Amino acid sequence: MGDYGYDWTVNSKNPAESISYSDITSDVSLGNISITWDKKSQNPYISYKKDGVDHIAWFLDGTTFYNQVKATKKRMEK
Repeated sequence: MGDYGYDWTVNSKNPAESISYSDITSDVSLGNISITWDKKSQNPYISYKKDGVDHIAWFLDGTTFYNQVKATKKRMEK
């Protein structure tokens, strides 16, 4: 199961930075960031500002892993 995510600087041409799931949960536990669920992709993400710059980080968690396994199984049954 993946234990990582990618953090993009919004409106930047720079590549995303890799982040760990523990980094994300640490940031969330500090209070100003909450996890959002994207229904279409079935993935969680966080949005936040760092030094006045907008960031968005998509990551994997247990629910994401379950959804990926379920989707793969469904495709294999076709």
